[in-house]
Amino acid sequence: MRRILVIIFILQTGCPFLRAQPKDTLIDPAHFNYRLMEYMIKSRIDSFRKTKKLGTLANDSMLYKAALDQALYLQKREDISHTQPGRRKKDPMARAVFYGASYQMIGENVARIFYLVNMTNPRLRGRTVFIRTYSEAANEFVEGWLHSPHHYKNIVTSGYDVTGLAVSLNVKEKSITAVQVFGRSPTYHPPDRSGVYFPYGE
Repeated sequence: MRRILVIIFILQTGCPFLRAQPKDTLIDPAHFNYRLMEYMIKSRIDSFRKTKKLGTLANDSMLYKAALDQALYLQKREDISHTQPGRRKKDPMARAVFYGASYQMIGENVARIFYLVNMTNPRLRGRTVFIRTYSEAANEFVEGWLHSPHHYKNIVTSGYDVTGLAVSLNVKEKSITAVQVFGRSPTYHPPDRSGVYFPYGE
């Protein structure tokens, strides 16, 4: 049995999800759709924020790169964390700055789930779940964060208005690691329309 790993980082300086989704599909590790997985998780986060009368988070390519950097760093590591050994990428703020962001606040949520294998879920009193589809995986990530007070705080912090969310896949371990970086921009930040990073749009 494998257990869900969920951690939180908050750094400050100075249910039902209603949004329509692309058609859900079975997870095929040989043809894993990273962008679909990222979009499904983010859209559920945005939908939950709406239930709290909060705005959706604008996609930000600099924060996406910071999130992807950490997701890839954690890809084959047994433990998940918010840190890296190098000074230039040592924590979420450092990584955001490294990729060009200069926001007043930075927060980061990290989690790992396992697919196509029985996974013990502490949230369900130790019952097992078996994740087959992108939708099931996205729900597991978001529900795990929503049931963790510190992750929840990042999600519902009204000051955050931009985000980058990236995932990495470990085929051997049958694991998916997700990293969501939150930021607060000093001025209005329109959604990033980059088709490379965000092909499914807002």
